[in-house]
Amino acid sequence: MPAPSDRRVQKAMQSILDAMYDARDKKDQAISGIFEDLPDRKHFPDYYDLVKRPMSLNIIQENIKKNLYSGFTEFVQDCSQIAYNAKLYNRRNSLIYQHACILEDTFRKDIDDLMKAGTIGDIEVPMKTESNPGSPGGGSDNGDDKSEDDDVSDGAKSEYDPEDVPVSGVGTGGKVKTGGVGASQKALETEDDKKKRYRPDLMDLKRRRGRPPKVDTPNEAKIKVVLRGLRKEKSKDGRILFQPFERLPDVKQYPDYYRDIKDPISLDQVKKRLKRREYKNLDSFQADMDLMFTNAQKFNTEGSEIYKDSVVLQKLCHRNIEIERQKDDSEYITGPSSVDMQDSQTPGRMLKMSRLPLESIEHKGEVYRVGDWVHIVNPNDNTKPIIAQVFRTWKTTEGQKWINVCWYYRPEQTVHRADKSFFENEVFKTGQYRDHQIEEVVEKCFVMFLSRYTRGRPKNVGNITSIYVCENRYNEENKYFNKIKSWKSCVPDEVRGTDYEMFLFERQQFPLRVPSPLIPLLPAGAKEGDPPTEMQRGKENAPPTVGSIIPCPIPDPSTLNQAQAEPSPPPCTPAPAPVQPAMKFPPAHLQMQHGGGMQFGQQAAVARAASNPQTYQPAIPPCAFILPQNLGMSEEESKWFLRDEQGRVLWFSTPPVDPVGPASRILGHSLEYLAAKKEIEEKKKRKAREEADLGERKVKREIGRDEAMLFLVKALGVMSGNQGGYRQE
Repeated sequence: MPAPSDRRVQKAMQSILDAMYDARDKKDQAISGIFEDLPDRKHFPDYYDLVKRPMSLNIIQENIKKNLYSGFTEFVQDCSQIAYNAKLYNRRNSLIYQHACILEDTFRKDIDDLMKAGTIGDIEVPMKTESNPGSPGGGSDNGDDKSEDDDVSDGAKSEYDPEDVPVSGVGTGGKVKTGGVGASQKALETEDDKKKRYRPDLMDLKRRRGRPPKVDTPNEAKIKVVLRGLRKEKSKDGRILFQPFERLPDVKQYPDYYRDIKDPISLDQVKKRLKRREYKNLDSFQADMDLMFTNAQKFNTEGSEIYKDSVVLQKLCHRNIEIERQKDDSEYITGPSSVDMQDSQTPGRMLKMSRLPLESIEHKGEVYRVGDWVHIVNPNDNTKPIIAQVFRTWKTTEGQKWINVCWYYRPEQTVHRADKSFFENEVFKTGQYRDHQIEEVVEKCFVMFLSRYTRGRPKNVGNITSIYVCENRYNEENKYFNKIKSWKSCVPDEVRGTDYEMFLFERQQFPLRVPSPLIPLLPAGAKEGDPPTEMQRGKENAPPTVGSIIPCPIPDPSTLNQAQAEPSPPPCTPAPAPVQPAMKFPPAHLQMQHGGGMQFGQQAAVARAASNPQTYQPAIPPCAFILPQNLGMSEEESKWFLRDEQGRVLWFSTPPVDPVGPASRILGHSLEYLAAKKEIEEKKKRKAREEADLGERKVKREIGRDEAMLFLVKALGVMSGNQGGYRQE
C-alpha cells in the first residue's frame, strides 16, 4: 500500500482537482461533466479497446479521499491521463477534444501557479498529447445503439462532418448532449465558419465518413421520435421508467420468465428490427411495443413498480404514436431552401432532411439495392474500378440519386511488407464510406467471404463477371490487416438475414496465393529496415493510385501454395495412366455458361484426377465461357469460332471429353478403399450376428423366467390347498 501523502500535498491535489471540476469554456459553460465518470462499457466497448488506462475526475477524487497517492507525481499522471484519453479517442475537430484541451490547460496552469508559489516542488507534467483525427467511435446518432459493423479495426478516418456530430459523445465520462453544433463549439467558430455552416453550396457531398449516413424514411423518423419520448419519461423521484425494458432478463436468473412468456421482446430487438427496416408502418411497431409492455404486466404482479411503469409507458406510447400518425410525411422530407436558418440548424441536418430513402435505383438497365456489390468509376485508374458495397440509397429533393458505399481495396492500394502474399482476386474491407451519384456506377460485381469462396460460387448473379474474395479488414490509419471474425458484421443491417444460393465444389478449394504486386517498385538492393516506397495518393475521392511496400526478404513464389497442395497417395499398381491437363478456373473477366450443366466442383475434380489417376473419374459434361466483346476480333476472325444464340464467341476450358476413353484407363475405387470397405462390411456382419445371438439369449432368459414364475404359482397353490385341508380336519 502506498505511503500516505502529507496534508499540504493532499490539499494542493484537491485544489487542482477542484479547478478541473470548475473548468469552463469561453462562453462560461462548465465542461467537466463529460470527464467525471468513465464511459458506459455497453454503449462504448471500443473505447476500452483503444484506451488502455481509463481515468476520470471522480476516480481521482476517490483516490484523494482514501489517501492512495504516495506522491504528487502519481496524481499528476492521473490528471494528464484524462485529457490524453479524450484526445486519443475523439476527433481533433470534435467538441470533446476541444474541452479536453481546455481541461489540460487549466490543469497545467494550476500546476505552474503552485510551483511558483513554492507549495510544491518542480514537477514534470507528462506531455500526453496523443490525438485521434479519425476517431472510430464517439457515439451514435439519435441515441441509437451502435451497429454490428462499428469496428475500430477498419481504422475509419472521418473528416469533420456536422451531420455526424453524435448526440452522445465520449471523453472519459458518460454522455453529453451536443445537439449538433452546441453553444460551446460555436464559441470556437469564426464568423466565416458560421456563414459556411449555412451554405449548402459549400458542403462536400462526397466527404468520407466513418460509418454510413442516416437516411431514414418518414416512418422510421416517427418511430425514433416515439422512442426518444419514452426514454425521457421519469418518475417523481427522477428514476428513468424505460430502463428495465432495454434488454431481456437473464435466463439463468429468471428461468421462469421464459416459461411463462412465449414471445419475449425488449428494446434491443425493437431497435434491431428498426435498423433492418422491418417496420413498414407504425402499426407493426406499435404491436411490438404492446407485446413488450403486455409481457411485463403478465409476468409481474399487479401493483408492482414494473407493472405500474409498463402501464404508464404503454399509454404514453399510444399517445405519441397517434401524434406522429397525424403528422404529414412532408414534415420529415424538407429541402434546404425551406429550412429555417436558426442557430440549431447545421448543413449536415439540412442535408439529412433533404434525403428521401429509396428501395432501389434503376441505372442502365440494372436495379441497384442495399447490399449489392458494385464497380465505381476510379478517377485515379479507369482500368481498376473501385470495388464497393451499397449501404444507402436515396434521392434529393432536386431528383438526384445517390448511394453510400463501403470501399474495398485491392492489394496494390494498401501498405504492406514485401513478404506478404495475397489470394488471387483478393480485396480488403476498409472504413471508407463514401457518397457517389448513381451515374458513377459502372456495373455489378460480387465479393465473397473466404469460407464461402473456397466452397463454391454464387448462383443467379446475372451478368456479373467479376467475383472477389475477402478475408481481412484493412486499417488505413495504422496500416495493418485484421481478420474478419463475422462476415455479417461487414454487410448492411438490411441484408444480414438473407443468403444466396451457390454452385458447390465437390470439396473445399483454396485460391492460389500470389506475391505482392508492388515488389517491382522496390529499389535494387533494398533490405529490411530501409524506408518503404512512397505512396501515390492521386485524386482525393478515390483509393490510392499506388500503395506502399516495406522492404524485407521476399519469399520464393514456388513455396506460397505448398501448404495447400494435396499429397498424392502412392500408386496401387505400377501400370501407367494417361495424364490429363489440369483445369484452372476461368479469369475474372470471363462469364460462365451454366447451361451446360457443369458446376465449379466438377472442374476441381478434373484437376485432382490428373494428379491421382487411381481415383474415380466421373464423366464431365462440357463447359463454356463467353468472351467479352469477342476480345476485339474482327468478324472475319470470329467466324471460325463457335458462338451462342446471341452471336457471342464461346471459349471452352478443355477439349471434348471422350465418353469411352482408352482401354488402359483405370476406373473404379482404389485398392485401399475397397479393402477398407470390405473390412467395414465384415464388421457390420459380425455386429449383426452378435446382436442376433444376444436377442436370442434374451428371449430364452425371458421364457425361462416365465416358466419359473408359473411353477412357483402352481407350487404356492398346492401348498395353500394342503393347508386348507388340514384346517378342515
